[in-house]
Amino acid sequence: MKVYRWRGKPAFAFVTVVTIIFLLIGYQAIFNHPSDATVHEGVFKRGAAVRERSVERDERQTRRQYSTTSIPTGQTMEATTISNQRLVDPAMPVFVPSRRIVHLDLKGAAPKPQHFRAFFEYFARIGATGVLIEWEDMFPYEGDLRELRNGDAYSPEDVRSILQVADQLHLDIIPLVQTVGHLEWLLKTRKFAFLRENVQNPQSVCVSNNEALQLVLNLVDQVMAFHKDYGQFVHIGADEVYQYGECLRCTKAMEKDNLRREDLLLRHIVAVSKHVKDKYGKNVLIWHDMIANIEPNLAEKYNLKDLVEPVLWNYAEDLEAYMPSGVWDTFAAMVPYMWGSSAFKGADSPARYHSNVKHYLENHISWIKQMSVASGKFREFRGLIFTGWQRFDHFAVLCELLPVGIPSLTINMLTIRNGRFDSSVNDQAVSIMQCLTGSDVKGELYGCRFPAVISTKLSNSCTKR
Repeated sequence: MKVYRWRGKPAFAFVTVVTIIFLLIGYQAIFNHPSDATVHEGVFKRGAAVRERSVERDERQTRRQYSTTSIPTGQTMEATTISNQRLVDPAMPVFVPSRRIVHLDLKGAAPKPQHFRAFFEYFARIGATGVLIEWEDMFPYEGDLRELRNGDAYSPEDVRSILQVADQLHLDIIPLVQTVGHLEWLLKTRKFAFLRENVQNPQSVCVSNNEALQLVLNLVDQVMAFHKDYGQFVHIGADEVYQYGECLRCTKAMEKDNLRREDLLLRHIVAVSKHVKDKYGKNVLIWHDMIANIEPNLAEKYNLKDLVEPVLWNYAEDLEAYMPSGVWDTFAAMVPYMWGSSAFKGADSPARYHSNVKHYLENHISWIKQMSVASGKFREFRGLIFTGWQRFDHFAVLCELLPVGIPSLTINMLTIRNGRFDSSVNDQAVSIMQCLTGSDVKGELYGCRFPAVISTKLSNSCTKR
């Protein structure tokens, strides 16, 4: 009888059971906290829109009801007494760099064109003197490079507007164009894959291939068509070049001309630097790491002192412990002009929803000591670049977004401007961000008003458990 009663209805029974299971799963998902993976996939899609409407509705209800912009527990804006004690020798003057440059990494979650004014105005308000813009595939390339454009790339009019706004606010503008490594965004394409140093890895171009040189010079020229009337400097990247001097073309060049691997890299860097200086009359910046260990005779052979200004980047909390002994003396013997580079976000790990403010604050406190030591060794220590990486490379997941890093940028910019961190600097940061909180920041900032604060609120809502 049982078989007879359900005969002809198995599909209905199956659908009923499956429906009940899905309802139970859905109930659990709604009333339990989502996992990091769930948040990562959904928060900035449909879930973000729902949360944003909810937050905006709450703020309209009453001006006295403020949402929270929080810095998670253990990652506050407080610096330890130990950090300030090891700042600098009391007898040594504290060096405050005249150039304080904010890095805008546009390779992922780039701001919409209309938001740049708010960011630039805020940067100027906290004491930045310029911006380092790394366009990557967000730039509107033309001709042979047109296919490299991101689907959301800025238009030529957007780029002109962005640069004009920065100029109106008296911010120095420095373009960053990678010219050796970190070129996976173009070497991944079938069209340019043949220019790879390593056929299995699209990270760097073959430095012995003249077509590769012409490609990067084309990148530079197209960017400079917009930037040529702005600023004094051009950054050509050239950091973390993990493959060079390996391919058949490079090994043949070394054998033919009796060269070392370093010669090949330096020849490429020199060619790009001379192009920038001769054609545009700009000073050339370069990340320091690929020339940090070259022999002095090579630096002299390629006349680096007249061609490049190294930017020493280090994002550690205690630079003294992580930087090689005598590194400043090494560069002082090589070049007359030097820069430093700290980080305010995106330098400790990917897939983050908030900045580790304490880590970055320690980094900047340590940079005050290093700059105070180094500044007297060079004709001029030009300035400090505050890097804010969006992701580690073109294939990586996003780090914390730019709006989320604004509190970190604020406190660290003020720390460098003042040459110290203490409660008064903390109070300045709270005031500039228009937070409804006292001077003793213990994990959360309430009612803040700074560019794109809504994104920070959304991000923090995802990290709370």
